[in-house]
Amino acid sequence: MDLIKTGKLISKQRENKGLTVSALAKKLGVSEKEVTEWEKGQKAPDITLLQKLSKVLGVTSDELLSGRIVNRSSVKKTVVDVACGVALVLLSFVIWIIMMMKFHIFANGASVKVDLVSHVLFIAMLAVVAVTGWLKFGPHRHDLDE
Repeated sequence: MDLIKTGKLISKQRENKGLTVSALAKKLGVSEKEVTEWEKGQKAPDITLLQKLSKVLGVTSDELLSGRIVNRSSVKKTVVDVACGVALVLLSFVIWIIMMMKFHIFANGASVKVDLVSHVLFIAMLAVVAVTGWLKFGPHRHDLDE
């Protein structure tokens, strides 16, 4: 726990909520001096106050302890991106199956003709999915670590 980061977060969230130091202290049943010490990074909030403090400030306890707010919209966007990637792979597979069924002529259960185009298209679709995934989530994306 970085007291300075936590203190800055408490101060910022208190101001965002339109609360004074006095009002926050009153809501939590602590002194103004104690809230000021938290905000200056001189002291950590008592563990018994974390849940109530988090609720008043509109953050999670984890965010309060880490001193940073998780960008929930980017987490939600990441989940949507992954879901879209999975859907694209499944769609690619279905298209490949349909193409294979279309380009195969079955004679007594044995495949007589296989069209190379269907295989190339399927591999191309998978390559697009792989490159897109790497661009979105690859090791070069340091913003996902913050």
